[in-house]
Amino acid sequence: MKRACMSAIAVAMCGGLASAQFGTETVNNGTFESGSVFLNMPTNWATLGNPGGLWTNAFNHTPGGSRSISIDIMNGFHAWEPVLEFQSEIVPPAPTSNGGPVTFSFWYLMDGEVTNTAVVGAKIDWFSATGSRIGGTPDLDVETRDTMGEWQQFTTEVMPPVGTTRARILLFTFAADTSDPAADGVVYYDDVSLIQAMGEGTCSEADLAEPFGLLDAADLMQFVGNAISDQVLLTVDDNRIGNSSFEMGEDDPMDDPDEGFTPTDWFSFNFDPGSNFYAEAGVNGAPMARTGDFMVRVADDGPAGGFHGWAPDPIAAAPYNLTNPLVLRGWFNIPAQMTAQVIGVKVEFPEVTEEGTYGPNRGSTGDIFLSTTGAPTNGWEEFVVTLQPEELPATGDVARPLVFLFQGGAMPIVGDIYFDDITIGQNDSRQADINEDETTDAFDVIEFLGLYNMGCPGA
Repeated sequence: MKRACMSAIAVAMCGGLASAQFGTETVNNGTFESGSVFLNMPTNWATLGNPGGLWTNAFNHTPGGSRSISIDIMNGFHAWEPVLEFQSEIVPPAPTSNGGPVTFSFWYLMDGEVTNTAVVGAKIDWFSATGSRIGGTPDLDVETRDTMGEWQQFTTEVMPPVGTTRARILLFTFAADTSDPAADGVVYYDDVSLIQAMGEGTCSEADLAEPFGLLDAADLMQFVGNAISDQVLLTVDDNRIGNSSFEMGEDDPMDDPDEGFTPTDWFSFNFDPGSNFYAEAGVNGAPMARTGDFMVRVADDGPAGGFHGWAPDPIAAAPYNLTNPLVLRGWFNIPAQMTAQVIGVKVEFPEVTEEGTYGPNRGSTGDIFLSTTGAPTNGWEEFVVTLQPEELPATGDVARPLVFLFQGGAMPIVGDIYFDDITIGQNDSRQADINEDETTDAFDVIEFLGLYNMGCPGA
């Protein structure tokens, strides 16, 4: 279905609108009136940390209501948030769609004198359609004073960043004064609201481009452009791999092998002394780097064969989503004939532990051969590996590229191979996925055309 639609981008289109409605309340159970007496929890809300106070009837702001939530002021960060599936839907701003600013408000009551070191307030985090956090408000602090039993309102207008489809609200307190572990005070929250306006001057969710207030060819072309961008493979500018051109690191690792020997945030695996080097352009027989002054080398002078190569540390590996194609790109250079039986690349999908180290590997592309003869290349040659979403394991945390060579038996590896500009890219959102089914296809075209043909209300 996707290919049929895309080859027909001749047929015209596939572009991106969320299903949220302008001017309507997007916070689920923001009055906290619904909940479980047995669990003492409001419906569709959860806690971060241990907020002390919970779903309560001690104070209430909602007319005719009886409930609110509370947080005891104590050391550390403590908060309430809507559970994931009930967080606020957001219409993305232009050029993806025509979402406008959101008005965020809540009521709060301070009971007791809150310690001066505490911070009390709220914040909003913005997320894309694939679940990536793409921005957030600063802490929206309120004054920490006893409100003497009176509810106070906080309200502000903020603009979501381009690509936002979901907002997570945090109602929080934070205190860092460890000398006062029993800080006094309780804060109550009620009537939390988040309402989005239409983009300035727009008249419909199909009104994607200037001139706003009119549905015309510019909106059709924006829609087509969004659809095409959903299908374009990413370039090095979209790279998620750290230090992918190897320009950061030890200039001359042989001066102090205990300190360097690798480029920053990369490591050499199955290393044999004399085999894998951080190479400088034109030094010790190395060719010119493809970009910059540095690259990595595998082989030459190793005492025996085996499996040797380079991979990024966890901090430099690529986070990925399960929605869009993932693209590995890189360049390799074999200046002279090698004896290696296999020269190749692969992508593994390991977990990353809380300590920031690699955990179990949850999937792999297997070996992808670049050469099985070791024949010289004509300078730098590019390789591109594209993985479709269905090929990506759901349980990995990052995509880790490996560049390697293999020589079986005890025969030494003779010759050198160099790698440079190793990148991984992936779209974080589908701009044309109107119906939010995680694919851009003919159904999105139908939905857009329906909105477009309805025209501007009142026109």
